[in-house]
Amino acid sequence: MDTIKLDTVPTFNFTYYQISNFDFCVSFVDKNNKVLTTPTPCKDYLQDIIWSETTGKSIDVYGLKWKQGNFDITTPTTKLALFGGLVKLNGMVENMQVFLNHFDKAQGMEPSKIYLTEDDKVIVVEFDSNWTKGGGPLISAFTTAIRVCGLYTGEAPIDYLKKVFDAYKKTKSIKPDYMKVEVARLETNLKKLAALLAGMKTKYSWHDIDGHNFYEVHSYGITNCYDFPAVSI
Repeated sequence: MDTIKLDTVPTFNFTYYQISNFDFCVSFVDKNNKVLTTPTPCKDYLQDIIWSETTGKSIDVYGLKWKQGNFDITTPTTKLALFGGLVKLNGMVENMQVFLNHFDKAQGMEPSKIYLTEDDKVIVVEFDSNWTKGGGPLISAFTTAIRVCGLYTGEAPIDYLKKVFDAYKKTKSIKPDYMKVEVARLETNLKKLAALLAGMKTKYSWHDIDGHNFYEVHSYGITNCYDFPAVSI
């Protein structure tokens, strides 16, 4: 795996107050491999930034205040830094890349690539920017796939997702801890992720989301999108 020299000092600092996912944080990375914002445990803030940059409208929600022009969304790929907290992420990059590439191939995207950094708890995912163009549900689905693949070892993705969800149902726990929230949500999202793996397309755009309600922009992801494509499994 290649290594990126990542500047982890955020260009924009925010004090978020919607917290989840057990110290696992994310932040977009700019063209100079510099972390864009204070890393956040809630991936919905990624939706807020892309919505603002796409629509040209400012957003102010749960501690994030964003204006268009601070992040270039016209590039063919987008980079996302993952911060593992107490979890060393560098040991899972090969399996994570294989897992994400299943979704890329099914959706006709260019394959994602994962980079190591100088910190064994921080990695960078570079993915096709078309994942950011299908409205909140699509980027939410992709980042959900990132969050749930920490135990992946190469099996068929849908078999893996069933396995980790079944294990969670029995014990109501899973390791690493940061997977717990998204694995619990597989009760709602498993058939939706299966639809993406089956090549089904979403029909949403950022302009479909109510810009007068920032909370809808923030929360309208794969879980709350009730007509997201789904298949029986």
